[in-house]
Amino acid sequence: MEYRRTVWVVGAAALMVGISMAHVLEDFVNGVPARFGVDTVPAAALVGLAYGIHVVLIGLAARDRVVGYIGNLGVGVFWLVAAASDHLGDVLFAETYRAGAV
Repeated sequence: MEYRRTVWVVGAAALMVGISMAHVLEDFVNGVPARFGVDTVPAAALVGLAYGIHVVLIGLAARDRVVGYIGNLGVGVFWLVAAASDHLGDVLFAETYRAGAV
């Protein structure tokens, strides 16, 4: 049972890294850090640190450590809340969103 849980958490977290990284790069292209008054380099360093922490948490979950599971849950909730608070209004109420229809 532990093996299956580990595979699901590590797989989902690794997928989240890939999907969120593409989204964050798109945010940088569209000037989102500047909207919050943050220069590109410090924002990129902060995002890099966040991804580094996430990779460590994935490794801890792969070793079946509770802190890895809890940490990945926290990172997942953070990404969900951050993305929803920044983009949900645009997605729901804009006729088109960045590259076209959602």
